[in-house]
Amino acid sequence: MILIGPWQNLPMRGLAVRLAGLLWLIAAPLALAAAPIPNWKQQAPGLWTSADGRCALKQQQLTTHMKIFPNRAAAAGFAPALQRQLFAQHFTGVVVGPIYRFGQWGLLAYYHYHAAQGDFQIWQLYLSRKGLAETLTGSARAGLQDPCVTNLERYLG
Repeated sequence: MILIGPWQNLPMRGLAVRLAGLLWLIAAPLALAAAPIPNWKQQAPGLWTSADGRCALKQQQLTTHMKIFPNRAAAAGFAPALQRQLFAQHFTGVVVGPIYRFGQWGLLAYYHYHAAQGDFQIWQLYLSRKGLAETLTGSARAGLQDPCVTNLERYLG
């Protein structure tokens, strides 16, 4: 089985630390299904892969304080800051926008990540859970034409 995504190198921790203090308001819990995408397999707590291992989804609770955006405008107002942070980490094709998922406003980032194992397309959803940032990060090889990519796009966006 191939696990797609060099998780230790994604901007989940470093970026979250830099974003501390920039997010505001009240947090609400995020409820995820045990198997968030049908027919995906849980590989470890918070890590799922498509049946063939060509796509992955990682849920991570961070220690950075993040409060819920009260509306689309508040989320959209923060999107440029997140986009700048991702560009600063040398990701390419970065697009960030507001999204309403799991009963709250958050941000969805899409970008390309260049790693020793190859190029990856990343979808990263930023939400708040109990006052802390939580990311849901989807990963697949760049240019992969596979139903798992469609499943990730539908689930995260």
